[in-house]
Amino acid sequence: MDNMENKIEEIYNDLEVYGGVTLFNKGDGISITVIDDKEGYSYIAGRNDEKFNDGRNAIKWAIDKLHGIEGWE
Repeated sequence: MDNMENKIEEIYNDLEVYGGVTLFNKGDGISITVIDDKEGYSYIAGRNDEKFNDGRNAIKWAIDKLHGIEGWE
């Protein structure tokens, strides 16, 4: 695994444990929240409520929108 894949896995683990994370880069942030809907778990990301069926895809989308990642909480 490369460094970015390791970060994505770390973020994904935090997302699953805490039910949400916020990713940051250069002062901008995007939050990702886990929701339990009728079809199972979904992941909502960003200000426009982008919906994903996979948390890793939501994380990758957020990193792309932020043009990288400095950290998360």
